[in-house]
Amino acid sequence: MTRTAPDRSSTGTDRRRGLGLMAVAIVLTALNLRTAVTSVGPVLEEIERGLGISSSLAGVITTMPVLCFALIGFTARRCRPATATRTCSRAPSSR
Repeated sequence: MTRTAPDRSSTGTDRRRGLGLMAVAIVLTALNLRTAVTSVGPVLEEIERGLGISSSLAGVITTMPVLCFALIGFTARRCRPATATRTCSRAPSSR
């Protein structure tokens, strides 16, 4: 049985295309989340009155999205090597 080597040019193109799609997905997600994060400020007084909370607690509410983004970013960075290794080790064998 004779096997041919995979075409490297299509693999490189596929990888660039995948990275481009990932970049577009990140930018679109960021634009979508921007509205949710920035929309709390203008209605903060209504939130304070409606929930009966103090200004300092309302400040904590506006800080929560930033803290969540930081926590997720820190966690994702630390989990990336483990995920990449696991994914690469489960590559299908070519038997």
